[in-house]
Amino acid sequence: MGIVTDRHDQVIELYLYLYGRADIEDARELMEELKSLEEQEIKQKVQGMNQMQDM
Repeated sequence: MGIVTDRHDQVIELYLYLYGRADIEDARELMEELKSLEEQEIKQKVQGMNQMQDM
C-alpha cells in the first residue's frame, strides 16, 4: 500500500507542477480537477484497505 500511495503522491505533485506552469486558465482548471480526482482516489483506496484489515 505504501508504494501505491507514494505513486499517487507523485502524480499529485506532477499536477501541481503542471498547474503552476499552465498559461491558460482552462489548463489550470483541468490540472486542479485531475489533482482533486487523484486525491479522492487515494482516499478511497486507503479506506478500502483499512476496511479489509478490520475484517
